[in-house]
Amino acid sequence: MTFDISHEVIEESRWTRANTWTFVSFAIGVMMQASFYSWAYLATGWYTIAVTNAAFTYLLLVWPGIFFIVGIVFMGVLADRIGRKTAFFVTMGLYFLSALGILLAFNYYLVLVFIALSQIAGGGETNTVIAAIPEMFPTRIRAKVLYLVYSFVSIGPAIFAAIDFLSISSQITFQRELVAASAMPLLVILLASRYKMPESIRWLEAKGRKRDAGATAQKYYGVGPSPARSSSVATDAGNAGTPATTSARLVAPLKSPSISLRLVAITCMTIANVIGFGLFVFSMGPVYFSSITSQIIFVSDAIEAVVTIAFAFYVDRISRRWNIFGFYIGTLVMAVVIAGTVSQWSTSVDLFWAYVGVFNVFLALGYAALNTLKGEIWPTGRRALYTGAVRIVAYTLNVPATLALAYLDITGFAYLNVLLWVVGVAGALIWLRYGRETGRYSSVTVASQEENA
Repeated sequence: MTFDISHEVIEESRWTRANTWTFVSFAIGVMMQASFYSWAYLATGWYTIAVTNAAFTYLLLVWPGIFFIVGIVFMGVLADRIGRKTAFFVTMGLYFLSALGILLAFNYYLVLVFIALSQIAGGGETNTVIAAIPEMFPTRIRAKVLYLVYSFVSIGPAIFAAIDFLSISSQITFQRELVAASAMPLLVILLASRYKMPESIRWLEAKGRKRDAGATAQKYYGVGPSPARSSSVATDAGNAGTPATTSARLVAPLKSPSISLRLVAITCMTIANVIGFGLFVFSMGPVYFSSITSQIIFVSDAIEAVVTIAFAFYVDRISRRWNIFGFYIGTLVMAVVIAGTVSQWSTSVDLFWAYVGVFNVFLALGYAALNTLKGEIWPTGRRALYTGAVRIVAYTLNVPATLALAYLDITGFAYLNVLLWVVGVAGALIWLRYGRETGRYSSVTVASQEENA
């Protein structure tokens, strides 16, 4: 793999109109994915068959995860083959069909079909966003952009949970139609932003399409990296307390973990993140607190959106390895506290909501930090594939973990949560010890170990 200078325009440029359209595209895209994902859990209250039949409730709980895996598998390969922008048009088309189908669906089984279709899109959407952000935004704000984009993962479900809750006294048909119709304006914004965003220059170069990369750089960012651009990055790095230096000078002190070690560490952290997040935010309500499912989703996601946005403005200047390790340790400590006080919070409304609030602060910041890391550390030509691989393992294990709740009381649920975060902390510890530092304004070329490619 060889790189020209065109991708440096991205890494070293200031914010452009192309960045704005790309940010809007990514933010609305992950918002749609997370919203559709939450609809399956909201739908446990839409149909009598799901309310009265436990088997159908659990089917809804695992349904989005199963098809999310399909989307990751399919789009992880496709995004590396056909490009980031083209892949986003595929997922957008599936979103539109899903929203329209749920809006017009006249029975429970059609809702299942269109939620499945939406999650095939969603699995590919989030995977491609994680892979594309490091390739398409300046180094000095790469993590900030991902944090802000991923705040929309929480904003979407919070909005739709609020819509569902506020219309709860209405007929079920109206509830479903209102939720689905609310997605249509977002799809219009998504179409406009995807038309105006560029293809990833770094991907074009990795595929040997240097003429296309140069043309894209000329059209969207200017002709090439100038000394002014390079010095602006150096200034920003210096202001953060990191010596301004070239990629070559950065290489020497950095560790070079193998692909296999990267896969092991990131998979462990992703298992905790995906399953722990899903069980606590989405599955706990329908299984143990069915009367307040939409409230749990709303409160959890609202808190996550606020803290993710707030922390976004600090994350680029700090160590990514220590950031992830710290939040994973914090989440594990909270999980232990929750498990040790089940009898108190399961019967006290105030304590229950306090735990939901604090736990989601750690969940959100660990989630954003990990997704930033996932996109940085893989080679460009396989970035979407490797990002998808670790997520496939986690979402596959999420299915039996969710079904296990049928046999666990609330205490068993709490201890399962502890076990998951022990696995996550093990992965974070491996990365702390052996991983490469990707924060503090490190170039993606260095973070992905492509500096000598």
